[in-house]
Amino acid sequence: MSEGFPIKDTQYGFMWGSGEIVRIFDDSRFGVVFEIRGKRQAVDVRVTSSGLIRIGDLRRRKAQNDRKSQDITDRFGRKGR
Repeated sequence: MSEGFPIKDTQYGFMWGSGEIVRIFDDSRFGVVFEIRGKRQAVDVRVTSSGLIRIGDLRRRKAQNDRKSQDITDRFGRKGR
């Protein structure tokens, strides 16, 4: 690995340089959702239980408090179960 990019573990992922990978949600039926964060933008990546990869829209980062109130299923166009 590169000496210029320190890696720091976080509670649900890790930080590598100016980027951060965070596990947002996981469920045996829905799959797992990761968020890739930069200082100014973020994108969600969902891996379904069947192994397909779904990539959400690139968006500007919001404040952390605004993010928690949004339902994870809304970000992928699926309402409820």
